[in-house]
Amino acid sequence: MRIIRLFFCSLLLLILNYAFSNEIKLSVFYNSGKFEISKTDSTKLDSLVKVILKSEKYNLQISSFCDADGSTKDNLILAEKRCNSITSFFVDRRLKKDSIKCYTIGEIKYSTRKLTEEEKVKNRRSDILINYSPKPIKAGNETFSFSEKDLVIGKKLVLPTINFVNGTAEFLVTSYPSLMELLKVMKKYPTLEIEIGGHVCCSNNFPISEKRAYNVFAYLQKNGISAKRMKYKGYGKTQPIFEDDNDEEKAKFNRRVEIIILKY
Repeated sequence: MRIIRLFFCSLLLLILNYAFSNEIKLSVFYNSGKFEISKTDSTKLDSLVKVILKSEKYNLQISSFCDADGSTKDNLILAEKRCNSITSFFVDRRLKKDSIKCYTIGEIKYSTRKLTEEEKVKNRRSDILINYSPKPIKAGNETFSFSEKDLVIGKKLVLPTINFVNGTAEFLVTSYPSLMELLKVMKKYPTLEIEIGGHVCCSNNFPISEKRAYNVFAYLQKNGISAKRMKYKGYGKTQPIFEDDNDEEKAKFNRRVEIIILKY
């Protein structure tokens, strides 16, 4: 029965892909036996809501899983609570309930091998798949824009909406419009080579700035851009736009991702 259910889920996704132009995937993780959404995942989901509310149309699928601890029946009930928790989160933020589909998968079993705690944590999750069609971009909107006049070696371009979960290198969903626009540019100009630079505010954290730049690099590579056309580097806080960034608006400008044109 579960295999049949997964088959129809996959079939539904294939149909939806024809109706919507963009797709985002993310996962929410839980403590053992719990269905409450963590503060970090709430931040991720709030970012997702911002993107969806600006869309012309959208559809969400939530698939909830459990580890194999406990009975199969109890795990199905827990997985359903996890689906309902995320659905309530979205509905409370004005998303349409009839655009949200829940699939309660329950526990994930493997062989007789005993799973590590890390493996169990990965199973205690809800996978969220969003298909949506964005509204046409209007002039003046804050998004990454590019034209042939920018094809000048050494020129720096800021990716304005690339944002991350606080203190991490994990993208907020509001980052994806700029990421997708950059991907289009890299595909349109196949000889273009770039450096991706990560910058932070407030403290000179080189590891996070480099990881953020790498994640942009990895996104492009995953979507078909050759690694030979890209470099990435973390600059920490060595190149601030504002020296005094105690003000949040100034800090926002300092924690940024830039690209530098290396070759065209």
